[in-house]
Amino acid sequence: MVACRPVHLAGRDRVDTENRVAGMIEQALGGVLLIQEAYLLDRSPAVVGELLRHMKRGAEGQGRARFMVVCSSPAAEMEGFLAGNPAFRAEFGRTLEFTGMGDRDMVQLFQSYAERDLYMLDEELRVELLNRFSRLRDDPQFAYARTVRALFDQTVARQAARLAGADVNAATVARLTVRDLPESPLEQMLGGFHQGTQPGLRPGFPQER
Repeated sequence: MVACRPVHLAGRDRVDTENRVAGMIEQALGGVLLIQEAYLLDRSPAVVGELLRHMKRGAEGQGRARFMVVCSSPAAEMEGFLAGNPAFRAEFGRTLEFTGMGDRDMVQLFQSYAERDLYMLDEELRVELLNRFSRLRDDPQFAYARTVRALFDQTVARQAARLAGADVNAATVARLTVRDLPESPLEQMLGGFHQGTQPGLRPGFPQER
């Protein structure tokens, strides 16, 4: 599988676009070309035209090898793009809409990452993960498995920093706790607020004399 985004396919001019699309397809021959955030192709008609040309050649057996194209996008945005590009839609056999993961599913995925790397999770951490994933859904960058993976990597890095230089045993190193979760945006904001407060002063009040 070769993954890309529309920005990787759009060139500076027509020739550059042709070369970029051809190069990406060359890598995907005999496999799958996955175009993420495909609805953004709406901004690059030249890319859509080149993709269509190669897809038709592959379907007719004119290329050296066939390949599959998979486009992924939020449902509403993708529907708008396909409605405006009926020729592109006609090249696809099926549209699948996936149901997002629940919070407990995401905790389970987090745990699977941990178990694969020989970590164990505290129960308190599991509970906090449920709360954290529920809050993260409001973030425009929320992306289910990608969000889980990023949070896991940040948690492991923070645990390593917390234990650096400490005299700990293997059991301690193998356990992730709620202290290892990265700070939430609210905690980061409050931390910066307290750091900006001079010792001996109460936030929002003049210094007592």
